Amino acid sequence: MSRHASQSKSDDETTLSDSNDTKHDRKNRRTLLLSMAGASASVLAGCSGESNSDEEDGSSGTSAKKTGKTLTVAVWSGQYHTYFKNTIKRMYEEETGATVTLVPGWSAIISKIKSAPEDDPPYDIAVTEGQMYKQARAEDLFLDIRRKNVPNLKTVYPYVKNLRSTEYAVPFDGAPVGVMYNNRKINYDITDWQTLIDNNTRLTMDGGFYAYTILIGALVADQMAGVKEIYNKQYHNVPFKKVKDFNATSFYSTGAERWQQMQLRIANAAQSYFGVSMGRKAENDWISVTLPEATTGYYDHYGVVRGTDKREMAEHFLNFMLRKDVQNKWGKTSHQLLANKNAEHSKVAQEAGFPTNNREYKNFHFPDYNYLSEYSSEFSEKFEKLKRSS
Repeated sequence: MSRHASQSKSDDETTLSDSNDTKHDRKNRRTLLLSMAGASASVLAGCSGESNSDEEDGSSGTSAKKTGKTLTVAVWSGQYHTYFKNTIKRMYEEETGATVTLVPGWSAIISKIKSAPEDDPPYDIAVTEGQMYKQARAEDLFLDIRRKNVPNLKTVYPYVKNLRSTEYAVPFDGAPVGVMYNNRKINYDITDWQTLIDNNTRLTMDGGFYAYTILIGALVADQMAGVKEIYNKQYHNVPFKKVKDFNATSFYSTGAERWQQMQLRIANAAQSYFGVSMGRKAENDWISVTLPEATTGYYDHYGVVRGTDKREMAEHFLNFMLRKDVQNKWGKTSHQLLANKNAEHSKVAQEAGFPTNNREYKNFHFPDYNYLSEYSSEFSEKFEKLKRSS
């Protein structure tokens, strides 16, 4: 099971331009210390008073308005749950009169659906990232998405649509892996992952699951373009060897461990998801955040759970989540990657270099679990050996 110990799915902490830009401008945006945290993740958005009459973002023909019905939604635990409660849940309830019950969780989300009677699921909608989505599909845990009820799917970035099938789940948001660092110990610009190697930076890396750390190894490898080494059997060992080039003082398995490594000065920098990092920065002036131009990350898809008797309402909610004004509010709150190509990322996310078009989205290398699953045992074993030898 994938554990990106981040946004905090299992964080146990309070707790994600234009092609005519010059390379110099790009560098300045990405290496900014992100002092604009006045729009930080700690500022929760209020309710929306915006219209849903955009031609591209029209509401679905299905409506939950003034029904008084309750929709149960599984979301990630930690700060993500708090953000979701104060934006998406609040906006939907005020607009429709319905009630949204949030159930925070992580690895148990799929197992709870599997163990429940098929006609009495624990949720109407459930969040998944790539590995969990693949498992949910293999177990037929999601109903197919009836596109006539989710017309806002047409506003999703083509790159995100192609990331994994939208037949059974709707893309909503994601988080790129950034670098959270101690600005009192590091006075150089972290423009890419190689910068950390060049400066022998004391780094804590994600040890909970191999995918994100090894994809970073692939990014700094020079055998193939991008992260193709991890998807070419001939070069499978290369990314693992490149991870050893980092001065990894520890490998964390939870967000709490990651933060402890930073607080105790065991590490001066951490491989960390952008939104979580901005939350830490908002509360600690010695923390700065940067986003390498090419990086990895995860992406969330929400599915309608089998057996729900609120399928139509669930699809209405998913369509609402993709609406431009809703995505804008979510981005300002969470600093996550947004699915709607017409929405605007938060100011700090824009400064960091979040994508403004489909081409730029290609700099975010999300794990391809269709390929990785075939080698999961092998890669997990290699990763555990790597951590023991570091």
